[in-house]
Amino acid sequence: MPLLHAQGDPSRLGKRFDNLKFDTGDGLLWGLISILKAEIFRAMLLAFAYALCVLSGPLLVFSLVDYVSQAGKGEIPFSQGLIAGLFLCLTGASTGLFQHHYFHHCLRIMQTVVSSLNMKIFKQGLRLTRKARMNRPTGDIVNLIGTDTDIVSFAIFEGIELIIRVFIILCAGAMLINLLGLAGLFGLLTLIIFMPVARKVAKSYMILDDKIMGHRDSRVSLMSQILSGIRIVKYFAWEKDMQREVSEVRALEISTRRKQFKNIALGLIIYFVGSLTVGIVSFLSAIALGRELDAATLFSALAIFGLLDGSIGAISEIVSILSSARVSASRISSFLKEEILADTMATSVRSEEKFKEGFELHFENAAFRYEDDDKDSLKHINFKLMPGESIAVVGAVGSGKTTLLLSILEEIPRVQGTMSWVGLEPGTRPELALVPQEALIMNGSLRENILLGSPERDEDEWKSIIWATSLDKDLEVLNGGLSAEIGEQGINLSGGQKQRLNLARAAMRDPDLLLLDDPLSAVDFHTEDQLMDRLLFGRWKDKAKIVVTHRLHHLERFDRVIYMRDG
Repeated sequence: MPLLHAQGDPSRLGKRFDNLKFDTGDGLLWGLISILKAEIFRAMLLAFAYALCVLSGPLLVFSLVDYVSQAGKGEIPFSQGLIAGLFLCLTGASTGLFQHHYFHHCLRIMQTVVSSLNMKIFKQGLRLTRKARMNRPTGDIVNLIGTDTDIVSFAIFEGIELIIRVFIILCAGAMLINLLGLAGLFGLLTLIIFMPVARKVAKSYMILDDKIMGHRDSRVSLMSQILSGIRIVKYFAWEKDMQREVSEVRALEISTRRKQFKNIALGLIIYFVGSLTVGIVSFLSAIALGRELDAATLFSALAIFGLLDGSIGAISEIVSILSSARVSASRISSFLKEEILADTMATSVRSEEKFKEGFELHFENAAFRYEDDDKDSLKHINFKLMPGESIAVVGAVGSGKTTLLLSILEEIPRVQGTMSWVGLEPGTRPELALVPQEALIMNGSLRENILLGSPERDEDEWKSIIWATSLDKDLEVLNGGLSAEIGEQGINLSGGQKQRLNLARAAMRDPDLLLLDDPLSAVDFHTEDQLMDRLLFGRWKDKAKIVVTHRLHHLERFDRVIYMRDG
């Protein structure tokens, strides 16, 4: 596939969109316009050039038909007809040229908007607090990235289209009055009468679109929950109950969608009736006022009516899209305003880049608390992690062992004391790897799941990592070895295989500090001994590591053991 243009490359958009304002949905739209004003200005220049070419059509038609009508009388020179015909051909070609360049610029702007908003939504999703995550299920975020950003990107294009269409209507109206006189004014007044009706229809469309978005969020969230818990659903035979719930939500969505389609149909009826009425009123008024309607006037008037028809119909659709964009922008704005973790997280750096003598992690009377808790989850934390030191963390379930690892990752707000990295530049930290209790496994090959964004390694390194994580026997069993297809959430892997895949992923990253959250709970004792010998105190013997564990027979191999109770 061709590479993205630099303008649409998300890696280059960060600084440009860092100051994007999103206090409200309208504020988000105006913020995008402000950032992209140079690109929008270029697109508008092309759009106005296109509009001028379109508007010149009726004038050239009048000149050409007038020449044909008068040619037999010899009153008009041949050169006038020739020039009119040549210019008509030239404007036709120029119209297509300007229109497609205008569309090209708009599509690039839309690509930039989608990339930048998706990047901000993704980053926001990674930094949400626990409370915010509970309010924002995965289905909401999927809809924001998959639907709302596309709709908002259309708003930029449709905003330019609205300006151009209004410009065409005003110019075409002036041309119609110049051509038909007072009769043309009557036609335009008829057009104005239909405007409030069209506006009311557009407002109704926006309300219905807001409801549809809500129903869609509910349906996607419900389906995500069902699919992620499909084993429980099948085990308890809840299929009919789940089907009924999905059907109820879907019925609400379809019912609202039907109302919206009726609304769209009403808008089209208003458009066709309005366009037809404008023409009828204009011609009848011209006849009533005794104005002569020759062939040139009739053909030019019909060409102008065609411009008015297209622009009026487009405005109805544009208003509907802009209404949807305001709803989507409000949803994105609301998500971007969700509570996030404090922006004090240090930047990870590789050891060879920033420090040579090792690093130390110091906790001094530190206390940590989840956002929605009244009391501290961890308190009076005082210890130091020295270079290359291995620490085992033990304690009863719920004593705060996992919370300690999350506090090192700065995913839990610190409310007291200090946590500092000694031996590093301010604002930096060593590269970390967390091995959680439940591995993130996606549908793909075993190789893809182990790499997960890490650079590819040579064959010897692969063999070393596979052996260290005791996956060598599994590769003999799995059909395809490293190319074996792994189901979503590791459906075709055992618990022990998932955990060892998790460890292999950490080994592939080769971090400076390892945070292991009960990594051996799902493996048998023989495999545990292998992992201890080959990996934790083999490949990682010189790595600093903090290991949460409930298995006590290997504790003597660690440099220190921390016992936790009630945080």
